[in-house]
Amino acid sequence: MPISSLTPLTREQYQRLTITRFQNNPTVTSSGTPDPDAQISLGGWVGSNLIAFTVNDNAGSKSSLSIESLTTNIIGLNVTDNSSPTALMSYYTIDMGSNAINSNWELSFDVAANNTKTGTWKFVKAKSTFDVGRV
Repeated sequence: MPISSLTPLTREQYQRLTITRFQNNPTVTSSGTPDPDAQISLGGWVGSNLIAFTVNDNAGSKSSLSIESLTTNIIGLNVTDNSSPTALMSYYTIDMGSNAINSNWELSFDVAANNTKTGTWKFVKAKSTFDVGRV
């Protein structure tokens, strides 16, 4: 299902969400060497179509996100220099599509440092015990 509606949230808005943890943690793989100054953490489902997640930027860094491809579920994450002496946490939801909680899904983050691609983080729905052996 295609992604849509990448929504930035305040810390307070994120804390008010009712987030249901994933039944099984998504499988995470990387290619290249994604810039380590931004770490992505998927929190879980909000309802049946939104995934809540955070991005933690190391001190001296700030990331920005944008949807790069609706058809292949790619979010662009660009890390730039920032004068902040402390780490920064950003909060988001992404709409994965109607009833995505019950579908196979994947979400990729193309990571760049100052607009130069460094690598990709890919999150894929983990198979539950119920899914094993199903086609």
